[in-house]
Amino acid sequence: MAVAGGAYATPHRVGVPDADAALTGSVYGKIVDSDGNPIKGVTVQLVNEVNPQGIKTVKTNKKGRFRFVQVIPGTYRINATMETL
Repeated sequence: MAVAGGAYATPHRVGVPDADAALTGSVYGKIVDSDGNPIKGVTVQLVNEVNPQGIKTVKTNKKGRFRFVQVIPGTYRINATMETL
C-alpha cells in the first residue's frame, strides 16, 4: 500500500489467533520509503469497515514496524500518516 510521500506499507499476517483469545488476531506490517528504508513515527490506524468508530492507532517503531493485537475478525482499512516539518 502506498503512503503519502513515496512511502510504502507492507501488511503482513492478518487474523492469526492470539494465544489467550481464540477469536482475535493480529495485524502487523512495516512502513518504508521508496528506497526501502524504515520510517519511524508514522501514525497507523486500523479502521473497522463495519464500525468506523472502532479505530485503533499506533506509531511505527525505529524499524518502521507496527502491530495491532486483539483484532476481531472483520474487514479493515489501514491508514498511515506522518506529519512533515
